[in-house]
Amino acid sequence: GGAVAGGLFRLTHQSEVKSKIAQGQGNDAKPASADFVIEFIGTFLLSFTVACAAAPANASSALASLSIGSMLMANVYAGGPTSGGHYNPAVTLAVYLRVTVFGGDDGLPRRKALLYVLTQLSAGVVAGPIARVCIGDIGYPAPREDVSLFVAWYVELLATFFLAFTVLQSATAPAASGNSFFGVAIGFVVTAMAVTVGPISGGALNPAVSMLAF
Repeated sequence: GGAVAGGLFRLTHQSEVKSKIAQGQGNDAKPASADFVIEFIGTFLLSFTVACAAAPANASSALASLSIGSMLMANVYAGGPTSGGHYNPAVTLAVYLRVTVFGGDDGLPRRKALLYVLTQLSAGVVAGPIARVCIGDIGYPAPREDVSLFVAWYVELLATFFLAFTVLQSATAPAASGNSFFGVAIGFVVTAMAVTVGPISGGALNPAVSMLAF
């Protein structure tokens, strides 16, 4: 595991490789693939955590929601400086609208936003089978049996709004620039929503996590 982490760090942070620094190339731009590698790994780890924490074997644990929010928080801090730490197609859409459409710059081009979404969805698909190897019967977001499809949709709409709104306010707003609490805020929104709406809609808040159902 440590060797894989070291190799991936070298892949995504080539400008920090000693041989390049020695050649005066220490300020090289990051590889084009780095953002997508980080988005895949972060979304995979989040989806894997949901699959295991919400599995029937662990579903009664009061810490399931906290583990999911904590995993997202850790990944936001770990991958945020490289890819932005979206790990969620809904967040990517919100950031795209805020930065590119309404913000008027090319901080997140349409093609890159689309590739982010495809990467995140792929990570969710891959996480399911790998989690099954580890725990057998996995958990995934699903509405309670007595909840109508409309109510589940409405609840997910509200919860996903809270998450995306928090991301934009804490991680992209100029007034919050340079803060160190953005990851905590984002992680705890997921924890709070998992506890609040999880028993109603399943608490996905994330189309990539929803791919676990497949």
